[in-house]
Amino acid sequence: MKCFSVWDCFWMSDSKKLKRLKKNLQIKFEPENAKPVAHYKSFFMETTPTIEEKRDLSGYVSDFMGTGEPGILVHGSSIVKISIVMEGIREYGDDVCGKYHTPREFYHYLIRRHSLDLAKDKRPLHLICCYSGMAKENSGKLSIAQELANITQRKIWAYGGYEKVRSLTGGLFLMINNTDEITNTNKVKLEPKLIEPHRPEFIRIKTNSSCRC
Repeated sequence: MKCFSVWDCFWMSDSKKLKRLKKNLQIKFEPENAKPVAHYKSFFMETTPTIEEKRDLSGYVSDFMGTGEPGILVHGSSIVKISIVMEGIREYGDDVCGKYHTPREFYHYLIRRHSLDLAKDKRPLHLICCYSGMAKENSGKLSIAQELANITQRKIWAYGGYEKVRSLTGGLFLMINNTDEITNTNKVKLEPKLIEPHRPEFIRIKTNSSCRC
């Protein structure tokens, strides 16, 4: 093809190079030995008044601290329920103001609000939640972790017992592909214990909820 100007020749030459590049270019969208892309779903945000512009998220991560297993960071209460801040941003250190859910209600809430069905993925789930590892002594109840394991029929990694727990990173972002520590309030590292689900025919769970602020 004849060039009518210097710019025409440049464009034609550049177009030929681009065609050759496209012909020889090979992109592997699923390369061998590649790790899945980690992602998170945020349930709510809270601020720390003593640290400027600090924002912490609670929610779900697909790869909890480099384990290759999912995890959930959420508030738990001494009444053996999970608390979700329904609206706005909570200031860290305040009492949790939101909706209290039993583990069963929490499971359905995640499906309804976040399209997240914890029963679909059968990998063990890491649960970072205060008062979730054990039930209160002599209460005759199941722990939050055990109830969630029963409902989802999946194994749960529980941290701590009937006590407050925390992540040293203080939020959801750094839990993705990280190797942080989960501790108690004295900053003593907590080793997770694996909770096995009970067989469905033995599951008896009450579903009571309350809203407290």
